[in-house]
Amino acid sequence: MAFGRKTIAVALTAAALSGAAFAPYAPGFAYESEAETSDADGALLAEAGLTASDIANDRIIEPVIALDEVAEPAPAPETVIPEPVPAQYGMDDETECLAKIVLHEAGNQSRDGQLAVAQVVMNRVNSGRFADTICGVALQRGQFFNVHAYNPPRDARWDRAVEIALDARHATSAPVVADALFFHAAYAQPSFFRSRQRVARLGDHVFYR
Repeated sequence: MAFGRKTIAVALTAAALSGAAFAPYAPGFAYESEAETSDADGALLAEAGLTASDIANDRIIEPVIALDEVAEPAPAPETVIPEPVPAQYGMDDETECLAKIVLHEAGNQSRDGQLAVAQVVMNRVNSGRFADTICGVALQRGQFFNVHAYNPPRDARWDRAVEIALDARHATSAPVVADALFFHAAYAQPSFFRSRQRVARLGDHVFYR
């Protein structure tokens, strides 16, 4: 049985790729006699350190692999670069002050209830009637509390308060209670609010303009 240069070349290439050793003849392996070896094939054998007599003596490479059976190298996996994570949620002093107000004043309320409180603070900042910073609004006499002295645990409730503070600062969500500037606990009846326009009650708080 004869095979030409292409079969030898593929066989030699397969041996080089796999590191296969030379092995005796077995059924299914291709070989040829010394008389049938062409000059070009002899050159290929010489490159592999063989002669036609080696082939005649059944020293062949194992196994002969057809061209369409040579596996393509697997592509390298894509490198996934994670999105950069903002340091501490993009935290700054203003966000921290607002998150403390949310947690202290409405930590036991629904998300809407907490967002409504945060939006009241932002409405004050933007109104021109109060301080023009969040921390300034928080520290105005008789309004909220000393946010600088309040240091809640940095737990899941705090993470939620920070997320809500960022939402309110960037106006991500629609207003929960539009244009509200004041609120108080539903169980209280402070006289100050008798002259204020009531907007809505949400959870345990009543909101006013």
